[in-house]
Amino acid sequence: VHRLFAELETLFSSNGIILILVILLTITMNAVSFVSIKWLQTEWADEYSLYEAKDKLYFDLYRESGYGGFIHHFKNTVLRNDEVPLKLLSDNYQAITQNLTALQNMATSPEEKRLIRQIEETFQEYWEKLPFLEQAVRENWSAEKTDRLVKVSDRAALQALDELVKVNQQLFNASFDKNQALIDNV
Repeated sequence: VHRLFAELETLFSSNGIILILVILLTITMNAVSFVSIKWLQTEWADEYSLYEAKDKLYFDLYRESGYGGFIHHFKNTVLRNDEVPLKLLSDNYQAITQNLTALQNMATSPEEKRLIRQIEETFQEYWEKLPFLEQAVRENWSAEKTDRLVKVSDRAALQALDELVKVNQQLFNASFDKNQALIDNV
């Protein structure tokens, strides 16, 4: 029994207490680092998923709005006075508005929201001209007359879409840099 008390006395001497505190501090720091790294991994996965989802929607917007999509069908209807591309406009427009709504919900910056609104406004302007385009096809107007009445500049929307892709990449890069700095500090 006396020997047990002697060992406890040695353990709790000033050197022993310092050793125990160093061990506890090391365990605590490692636990905090582990939790921090797990949190950063989760944060990074969420941010990457958002970036990837937006990127897919941008691709879908290019497809639904450009060549083979809404603008292409709209202009073909103007030039050819043809009902076939006219019938495709509704589906294209619906897909565009769904993508824009999803992007608006995912937007994380005022710049993204502004650019999305620019695209929405352009396609809304096209959509408002649709009744004139339908009338032009029914009444067999000339391409010049139809174009004069339904002309919409799509330049701002296409530039906004290109800019959205760049903004998304910049936000992703900033997020990556921020997370990398946090990892470096752990």
